[in-house]
Amino acid sequence: MATDFQLVNNMLIIGGTVLFVGIVFQVLVGKRVIKFQGKAHMKVHRLVGYLLVVGAVAHGSLAIISRVG
Repeated sequence: MATDFQLVNNMLIIGGTVLFVGIVFQVLVGKRVIKFQGKAHMKVHRLVGYLLVVGAVAHGSLAIISRVG
């Protein structure tokens, strides 16, 4: 049972780190520190932003469920 908890804990840490790196990347793209060329730039930027929000909500919900339940 202890290994299951440790696995979930590690998954939460890895998921949170991946989301944090993705959000930092999005901020840098939005501030034009990292520049992309092309017509689809804003569409891709917006889509990835929404995917990060969905991922963050899912990650937070699963973290709360794992801690409470």
